[in-house]
Amino acid sequence: MRETGKSQLGPVANFLLAGTAAAVGRLLAHPFSVLKIQSQSGMPGGRMGTVMGAYWVLRLDGVRGLFKALPVSVARIFPQVGLQYAVFHEYSKTVKPVEKPNLNRSIKTFVAGGIAHNIATLFTHPLDVVKTRMIVHPAGDLRKCSQSWTETLSKILSHEGVRGMYRGLVPSLIGSFIFSGTMFTAWDFMDCLPWRRRQARPFLYGEAYALSVVAVSAAAVASHPIDVIRHKVMASSPALPKMGYTDVKTAATFEAVVRTYHINGCRGFFHGSMANVCKSVPQVAVFWIMYNKLPSFVESKRPSLGNVSLTLAKN
Repeated sequence: MRETGKSQLGPVANFLLAGTAAAVGRLLAHPFSVLKIQSQSGMPGGRMGTVMGAYWVLRLDGVRGLFKALPVSVARIFPQVGLQYAVFHEYSKTVKPVEKPNLNRSIKTFVAGGIAHNIATLFTHPLDVVKTRMIVHPAGDLRKCSQSWTETLSKILSHEGVRGMYRGLVPSLIGSFIFSGTMFTAWDFMDCLPWRRRQARPFLYGEAYALSVVAVSAAAVASHPIDVIRHKVMASSPALPKMGYTDVKTAATFEAVVRTYHINGCRGFFHGSMANVCKSVPQVAVFWIMYNKLPSFVESKRPSLGNVSLTLAKN
C-alpha cells in the first residue's frame, strides 16, 4: 500500500500534509464543485449539463458565482481530508506494502477508508451545510442570501438551531463511506497491479497520477446518487423561503429520494456527475504532487535548516 498511506509519517504529519494538499487543490477545483452542487440541487441549467450549468451561474451571479463559498469550502476540506488520511494511516501500517489483490484485503480497505471518512464527516458536516446553502442561494439575490459564510452560519443557528447544522448528516455519512471506501480500495487495487508490485517502470508517463484520477473518479461515480440526495437535503429547510432553492422542496431524506425519481427519473440521481468527475482532475493533480513529493522535498532540505526540528518524519 505505497500510494494510500505515508507509513514514514506520523498521524499529525499526515493530517497536516493531506489537509494542506487538499486545500490547495480545492482552490483550483472549486468552480467544478459549484457546478456540481448547482446541478444536484436542481437549480436553473442543472439538468442541461456542465456547460449550460456554468452559463446559468454566470448569468445569475457573474464570475464570482463560480467562487461562491470558496473560503468555507477550503476551511472544510482541510480538516476533513486531514482527519481522513490520518485515521487511514493507522490502518495502512497493518497492511503489507506489496500483496496480490484479494477479497479480504479489499473489504478491510473499503471499511477502513469508509470509517476514516465518516469520522472526518462528523466534525466537518456543519461547514458542508454552510457551503451548500451559500452555493444554492443566488448571490445576486441580496435579500435572501447572506454575503459571508459567518452570516450564513449565524442565520442557520438562529433559525434552525444546532439541528440545522447537521441537516443531511445521515446521507452524508453513507455517501462518505461509499466514496472513501471505493477510492482507497481502487487505489490499493491498482497499486497492486503486477508491474507496480515489482516496482517496474510504468507503462505511461504520469501513470501514478492517471491511476489516482481513475480511483477518485470511480469513487465519485459510485457515491454520486447519495451525494445528490444529501445536497438537496442540506439545501432545504422549513426556515427557508419555499423550503429552499431545490427542486424537491423537502428536508426529509427518503422523501427527497422519491421526489427526485418522480421529477427527474433515474437520470436525476446523476445530475452533476460530469462536473464531479471533472473536479477530480485538478484536485488530484495538486494533491498527488504535494502529498507524494513534499515529504521528500522537505527531507532533502533538512540540513539547511540548522537546529530547527522537523517533525514530518515519524522517527
